[in-house]
Amino acid sequence: MRKKLCGILTVISILVLFTACDNIGNVETTGNDELNKVRVVNFVGEWECEENPLNDPDNYTGYMKLIIDEDGNFRLYDGDTGESLLEGGIAVPENDYLVMSCNTNKNFNPPPTWDTMEIIEQIKYKFKSEGKLYLTYESDETPRSTLIFDKVRE
Repeated sequence: MRKKLCGILTVISILVLFTACDNIGNVETTGNDELNKVRVVNFVGEWECEENPLNDPDNYTGYMKLIIDEDGNFRLYDGDTGESLLEGGIAVPENDYLVMSCNTNKNFNPPPTWDTMEIIEQIKYKFKSEGKLYLTYESDETPRSTLIFDKVRE
């Protein structure tokens, strides 16, 4: 009886673990989903990262490209090799922050100046002008780093 109970509990635990891992890349929005969709629209498109992060001339970031879809899915990739760096979803619950929720079953290779980034991370954003997006990552372990993206004109 005891072995059977342990076996059943093990199976249930595994199912719960797989379900939790499968949903980790799905972004939960706080508040109004319609408002989130309106905010995400501002980010939709293809973006190219400028050569260096703001205030950090020693790190080259000009190889990175970012694609954000209307449904909030994103892909940050190496424009030279095509290799994915981060993939997942974004939600924009506030006017100056977005939440990046990265898929764990894809590559998780944050930009060099965001190396302590977690799977789910809050990123500060600012549109400096039309077609220019600043994304700022802050953590206790590393200095603040702002990547500057220019929107690709179609």
